[in-house]
Amino acid sequence: MKRLLLIPLATVVSVAALVSTPYQAGATVIPSNEKPRVTAARCTVAKGRITNMTDTMKNVSERRTTTYTNIRERTVARVAVLKQKGYDTSKLTADLQTIDVQIKDYHAKANMLYSDLATAQDTACGDGDGAFVGALASARTELKAVREASQTVHQTFRSTIVPDIKAAATWLKNN
Repeated sequence: MKRLLLIPLATVVSVAALVSTPYQAGATVIPSNEKPRVTAARCTVAKGRITNMTDTMKNVSERRTTTYTNIRERTVARVAVLKQKGYDTSKLTADLQTIDVQIKDYHAKANMLYSDLATAQDTACGDGDGAFVGALASARTELKAVREASQTVHQTFRSTIVPDIKAAATWLKNN
């Protein structure tokens, strides 16, 4: 019974509200060219997530760089021992120079990623979405490049350094 009374009452109230508002004939609406400022919630959330991503990427990059450098240093030490024993280390030395260049390339790309993430973090609270979206796209592209550089270093170790060391170990056994 109460529901039946509420529907006509709501209809009467809404019609009365429409009738009581003044109607302006010929009024023009001028749209605003300004974009509304980005909400504070997006600003803080985006900054927090980008900070977390940056910290994670730095930790991963530092671990990988340390690992690659340690493997390279151990290989350099083995090259010195192999050279003393009379093994031809020219191929291994050339491969180590290639690895050194690849590690530096990986480190440079990782630094570019940090720079792009910092730019994205700076533009997270900007007035427009364009700069923020562009900075995020640039960071994604740089992240792909960092991953590819890491994969290149890893594959070079696996495909050249490890077989060279195995060949040297076989040579040492035979001589």
